[in-house]
Amino acid sequence: LDKKVEVASLTEMMKLPVGMLEGVGKKTEEHLNDLGIKTIKDMGTWKYYKISKAIAVLALTEESGFRHDKARMNIDGALDKKFETKTLFEISKCSPVVLQGLGPKAEGALDALHL
Repeated sequence: LDKKVEVASLTEMMKLPVGMLEGVGKKTEEHLNDLGIKTIKDMGTWKYYKISKAIAVLALTEESGFRHDKARMNIDGALDKKFETKTLFEISKCSPVVLQGLGPKAEGALDALHL
């Protein structure tokens, strides 16, 4: 955290703008804001982060290279249609824009953030 707010309580920290995190400059903050991430709490609870994290963790437990043609996963509802047949490992290697709801504006912000 920025030195000015190091003594803030956790409750107060969650309400701070993401720009208060050490290493988050103005441009990064602007890109995060474009994604709807305005506070430190927003960053940790962003639904696309949670979905991405779940895919990354579950991909490690998946049977290598296998997904039955008729298999349906709860995660399918969070993916663009053309990615619903991919394995979790394959999905984990894709750009975050394969997640349903992230459009062209988000793609630009994510690219700028190197995500």
